Amino acid sequence: MLFRIAAVVVVLCLGGGASIVDAATPPGDTLVPATAAAFYSTPDLTAARDAFNQTQLGKLAQDPQTQPFVNDIERILRSNFLDKALQLGLTLDDLAEIAGGEVCLAAIQPQGDKNSHAAALIVDVTGKLTAANKLLFGSAKQLRANGAVESTERMANENVTRFTLTRKGESQSAYHVIAGNLLVVSDHGPTLAAILARAAAPGPGSLAASTAYSVSRKQVLQAAEGASPHVYWYMDPFRYTEISRASRTRGARKGPDMYKVLADQGFDAIEAIGGISQFNTGKHEFLHYAFGYAAPAAPGAARFKLAARMLEFPNGTPLTAQAWVPDDVARYMSCNWKTQAAFEYAKTLVDQFAGDDIFDDVLDSLKNDPNGPKIDLRKDLVAHFGERATVIVDYAKPITVDSEKQLFAVSLTDAAKAAAALSKAMKNDPNATRHTLGDIEIWEVKNEEDEEEAAGPRIGGPGFGPGFGPAGARPKPKAKTPQSGGAAVAHGELMIASDFKFLISLLTRAAEGGPGLAAAPDYMQVNAALNAMSAGKEAGRLFNRTEDSGEAHYELLKAKKLPDANTALARLMNRFLTDSEDAERTQLIDPATMPPFAVVRKSLGSGGSFVVTYGDGWLLTSCLLKK
Repeated sequence: MLFRIAAVVVVLCLGGGASIVDAATPPGDTLVPATAAAFYSTPDLTAARDAFNQTQLGKLAQDPQTQPFVNDIERILRSNFLDKALQLGLTLDDLAEIAGGEVCLAAIQPQGDKNSHAAALIVDVTGKLTAANKLLFGSAKQLRANGAVESTERMANENVTRFTLTRKGESQSAYHVIAGNLLVVSDHGPTLAAILARAAAPGPGSLAASTAYSVSRKQVLQAAEGASPHVYWYMDPFRYTEISRASRTRGARKGPDMYKVLADQGFDAIEAIGGISQFNTGKHEFLHYAFGYAAPAAPGAARFKLAARMLEFPNGTPLTAQAWVPDDVARYMSCNWKTQAAFEYAKTLVDQFAGDDIFDDVLDSLKNDPNGPKIDLRKDLVAHFGERATVIVDYAKPITVDSEKQLFAVSLTDAAKAAAALSKAMKNDPNATRHTLGDIEIWEVKNEEDEEEAAGPRIGGPGFGPGFGPAGARPKPKAKTPQSGGAAVAHGELMIASDFKFLISLLTRAAEGGPGLAAAPDYMQVNAALNAMSAGKEAGRLFNRTEDSGEAHYELLKAKKLPDANTALARLMNRFLTDSEDAERTQLIDPATMPPFAVVRKSLGSGGSFVVTYGDGWLLTSCLLKK
């Protein structure tokens, strides 16, 4: 019951996690192969559930008003994971009944083949053999009733039961076995055989032996200073994308293949991301550490090539919210970033994405076209970029698919020259309208995004525009309410907003001396919690009001509009809560099961993160505080 609501909140507001086991049976990371693209583990499911139950979210899990919604979420997640791949028909409560030790789930790329995929569930059933056998007996009975053909195969000196189910002309197999104190289930026979072989005799090629996994695990455990995490997770992001594609039926891809573009541009240097989570630490509702591993190919070599070189975030003193940031924004992120270098490194990314060498052509046109603004973008604007970037996100009410508003700002070394360059670039643009607020010149820019462009992939993060969606084509969104973007130089920063009204509101409040985020009680509380864990050298900080982001996406679900929402989090949720990735999406959640958001709101506190840059990656420390 507890982890059902955890799944809901993870999808709506936070993220997942997992940890390491020290038990008589072999740890799961020594059993799965190094080609595992994702690995999730909890060493003691009962302890994790008990700790989670002491949090506000855990108490929300016990609220009768949430049960229909929680059950609906569990049904979908179980269908997507345990049922679809492993044909088990299990609930998380079932797993808790049979777990005597570690429980882990892995997504695997057999033999590193980009066209293959496998899933594996491994449960230490020490002391729970009777319950485990009973569970498998019930599962087998249900599979046979559903028309599955049962057979037995010999693998690694064990008798493995195979169930083959044919649906719509396609056959799928699931392999179940209890070997010693291990329950192992997989949808791929050779993968299960290899797991059994390693359980019998440790061998090479395990996930635990891989450098990316071992380094990321070491970093997060060291950051936790000896604490025992409740959960651990690991992902190879590019391999996982390949597995996801291999396991899904896709229509014809539209536009550039974002996965290929990013890999070609060197972003595949990010080999892995691993993290650990603790529940109810006494100081935090949740405490989370994650490490993104991106080491140089050889000692002394550059970590990145081509566009990936823009991933340079120098450490400095902890950043606090600027005075112009209003006190009620939903999310605030600010980081040190070599913006001028990033602009130059973006060239190859833009050219490959466009399918033509347009980057320099555009700059040349802006400078030399007789009908253009005659602006040297490098000299007149980019040369004045500083090394701090900020992203702000908020949500307009009432909640609609267009409620999310975003603003990107970069610090300037000479704001006057940057403002002159912006004015020169905008004044002859037929889509730009000039406004003023005191001595601030604000430009309203009409968006002219056509449907084909809107349906294409997008890159997210500072300098790229909001939203990082799944690689490849995205479903074509439905018609949106027209809105204009905005741009201005104010408070020593270049500001670019997705919505002109959002920019005007922000600057007006700052001009009137309205309260700022830096003095907001919850921001100060989160900052104090982060300061207590920081060594004083960081690359950036994030503050997040989960209540606000949670409400926006919850109300979209309730209105059955999540499939049409154009936010990064909505696209992530759509992968699990809708029934298609390519065509018109249909939401699977039944809105009738959802209680008023006020029931959920009371359990959503504020949280934050800080990131530290290392020579081989980045360490993220995050916490969620009690409301």
